[in-house]
Amino acid sequence: MRTAHVRGSQLLLTALRLLANYSYGNDRAKTSLLTSSLSAPGGDKTPTLLSLLLSLASNRGEVTPSQPRFAGSGDAVSSAGDVKASNTACQVLKSVLLNADCVLAAVKAGWITKLVDVAQERLKQATQTSKTDRLEAENLAHLLSVLGSIACSEEGARVLYSSCATVLPLMLEDVMQSSEVAVRRNGCWFLRNLALSKATKSHFAVWEALLDVTVTTCVRENESATLDDSTTLRSLTAALWSLVYDNQKARALLLSKPAALRSLQHVLASRRSDKSPSSQEVVENLQRVLLLVQE
Repeated sequence: MRTAHVRGSQLLLTALRLLANYSYGNDRAKTSLLTSSLSAPGGDKTPTLLSLLLSLASNRGEVTPSQPRFAGSGDAVSSAGDVKASNTACQVLKSVLLNADCVLAAVKAGWITKLVDVAQERLKQATQTSKTDRLEAENLAHLLSVLGSIACSEEGARVLYSSCATVLPLMLEDVMQSSEVAVRRNGCWFLRNLALSKATKSHFAVWEALLDVTVTTCVRENESATLDDSTTLRSLTAALWSLVYDNQKARALLLSKPAALRSLQHVLASRRSDKSPSSQEVVENLQRVLLLVQE
């Protein structure tokens, strides 16, 4: 893949698409991305394909960037080709990082915390500008989908909680307050998967400060999203259900917020009459939340 990157973005994109087809739904193929070969000079090992993919994802298309590639960083501006390569790498990783061995390898190499730090820095910068950068927003959404896959595994969620507990609340709040639909959709999918982890109950402090903004975002999404396309709202309500399930502290906290409960009841009432699968999932999630809190 390094050779492909040197020779041009189209060749790199083709290589990434072949890798996506090769690894999709194939655990043996996914674990093969963890192997490295000996390079000629000095017998040093070359980076694994997994590490190259993670580098492309986190550095916006550069395998070995000479400087940070964040939006708004002056001369460090990624080309459209670089961003497209990064997006495609993220699509590969979204599948690959559902494999437990690949998650463990990413954890050992320190990639999980790096991805969170990169995402948080870019979310922070997005809040500091009124300009809309579509390429940046699209790439950030893809990066958040990678974190969503990592959070699907218990090992990935454990590392996210143990190593990123300070950053996560800030990052997830920025996700929910983003003006970009794709960023909210993929970021809230990450939020949902993290909330569904068994480790959530013992790391509830991460969520205490997020409860109000989560409910507020539910209301906003209910008002802005179409009834048959409520992906973000479904993720948020599933996260709320997971938080209050078998967690008395979470139930007590939500019960102490009557305004938040009224907001959730309003969302529930507005969705009851719509029979689309999307709305019905929201209804079921909120019914469970309110039943658990008020029992």
